Amino acid sequence: MIDTPVTKKFFKKLELYLELKRQNKRSKKSERGRMTWEMEKSFLLWAIRGHWYMGTPLDFDRVKKVLNEADFSSNWTKYSNQVMQNLVFKKFACYYPEGSKSIQITNEGFLMAETIEEANSKMEYFYVLFILSIWLIVIWGFLEVLNKIIMVLKNIF
Repeated sequence: MIDTPVTKKFFKKLELYLELKRQNKRSKKSERGRMTWEMEKSFLLWAIRGHWYMGTPLDFDRVKKVLNEADFSSNWTKYSNQVMQNLVFKKFACYYPEGSKSIQITNEGFLMAETIEEANSKMEYFYVLFILSIWLIVIWGFLEVLNKIIMVLKNIF
């Protein structure tokens, strides 16, 4: 579903889209980073598709099970704890109850999951076009200001 560009949610998802692109680029620097980020994205996608008890805390075993079901090998699911920590650090999840080893997906985590899902669809073109149009407007505005300054300087000299 496309949100109208005048909502706060749309701009938050646009910000998360840019963060998604940054994380994708950053994760390519190492195999472990790439796999950990892929597991985080997979887990977030599971959260919007299959986690119907959103207030339920998710422990290590549940996270590991979800990642196993997503076809990550046992060599990688041993990093499930790292995935949980990363999600909390990125504010896509929080420890719940506070101080425990269980996490709960936050609203920002669900929005990031929607953004990941949309980035893998035709909606990505909308994000790219919107970003390009913003840059064109900024460049146009800069050129207009520069033109006004030149006109004022011509009148003075």
